[in-house]
Order: sequence, then C-alpha cells, then structure tokens
Amino acid sequence: MNTLAEKRLNNINMPFKSKEQRAFLHANHPEIAKRWERDYENEEDSSFTLDDVLMSGMEILGDYGAYEANLRGSETVDAGVESLKELVEYYLSKLGLTDTDAEYYKKRHEAYQAIWDENFRLNKELLGHADKDERKEQEILNQRYNAMVLAAMNAPQESEETFNEAVKNVLDQYQ
Repeated sequence: MNTLAEKRLNNINMPFKSKEQRAFLHANHPEIAKRWERDYENEEDSSFTLDDVLMSGMEILGDYGAYEANLRGSETVDAGVESLKELVEYYLSKLGLTDTDAEYYKKRHEAYQAIWDENFRLNKELLGHADKDERKEQEILNQRYNAMVLAAMNAPQESEETFNEAVKNVLDQYQ
C-alpha cells in the first residue's frame, strides 16, 4: 500500500527512480533535486492536501532526523529542514498562494502546526510503550524533530540559513 508521500511522488512526473534517490539527491545535491522537481513537476495535479503535507512531513522527520547520537553530520539534518520548507512551499503553491497573500501565512502556519501536533501525538504514544532506556532515546529524537520543525518554520525563506543557525536564533528569542 502506498503512503500519501509515495502517491505525491507518483503524481509528479520527475526523473527520480525512487524515493531513496530523491532523498539522496536532496541531501547531497540539493540544487539538482530542486531543478528536477521544478522542471518535471506536473502542473495539472493540484490535489496535494494538508494530509499529504502531514504524512510527507513525518516521513521527512524520520528520514533525516532519526539516528543515534551524532552519527550523521548536521548537513543531513539541514537537508531535512530544507525538505520540510520545500514541502510546505510546494503545498502553498498548489493552493495558488504566494507570500503576498494573507492566506499564505495562515496556511503556512497550519501546515507546520499539523506536523508539530502529529509529532507530539506520536511521541506521546511511543513514550507510553517505552522502557526507561527507550524513553530517553525517544525523548532525544523528539527534541531533534521539534528543532527541525521550528528551524524550517522560522528560517527566512530567501536565505540559506543552516539548521544550527536557525535553532540558535529560535533559542535566542526565548532567552
């Protein structure tokens, strides 16, 4: 059975051979991945919904954020943050909204809030079934996922701010 994210990928006519190749290109060659998505997007398919954003967003968090300790470099998490931003921007573009529309900001907030809420719900569910060691690992993962969502949501849209800079800026706001 296909996930909504896989259905989304299948509905976009692009030269990616697999979901794994798409993730690899976004992580290691983001300019190529962006160009392929831009050049090969099927403009007639506008059925990308908030549910698609939610499911794809959760997959991005898992794909880019789930790892033990510091086994991946920050560039992998940065790629995940960038993928979240691109996902939400794609959704907004399918709604026909631009950053000059007031509705754009409302829908943008709703998309990030949906990802945040689903991550919270899943984390709470997982913690309820975890033993002491698993709890600690799950709490660390949840903190990383939350930081990724906050970094994507709060990062300027025009600049290439890194994940670490975005998290620092968010944390500075609360100190």
